[in-house]
Amino acid sequence: MSSDTSKKKAPAKKAATAKKKAPAKKQGAAKRGRPPKAAAYKANAKDGDGDGLVQDGTEHERSIEKAIDEAVHSTIDEMVDKLQEEALELADKIDDAVDDAIDSVVIFAENIKKKSLRDRMLKWFKRSKKK
Repeated sequence: MSSDTSKKKAPAKKAATAKKKAPAKKQGAAKRGRPPKAAAYKANAKDGDGDGLVQDGTEHERSIEKAIDEAVHSTIDEMVDKLQEEALELADKIDDAVDDAIDSVVIFAENIKKKSLRDRMLKWFKRSKKK
């Protein structure tokens, strides 16, 4: 037997492939050397392209974390303002109810006083008639 047949052939190695790189993140408009687009500020802006920035290329460009933080704070501020307004309205209603109750008590007391005075006057008048 020849030495060629007794040796097994080694499998062929695959050619080295270049690793794929992730696409580069987009730079902000100012970093790209362009003036930002004119756009309205959106407190609840969404990251449409997944690059971690909202309102890309505008003067309001910011990170998604900052946008979420701003939206949360804005929502909390609105809720606090609304609760304060409702608390003031409720306090006014309570104040009005207390004022009405006090007025009713005063009127009731005046009526009792008048009745008592009237009763005393009637008694005095009846006594004076008997004499």
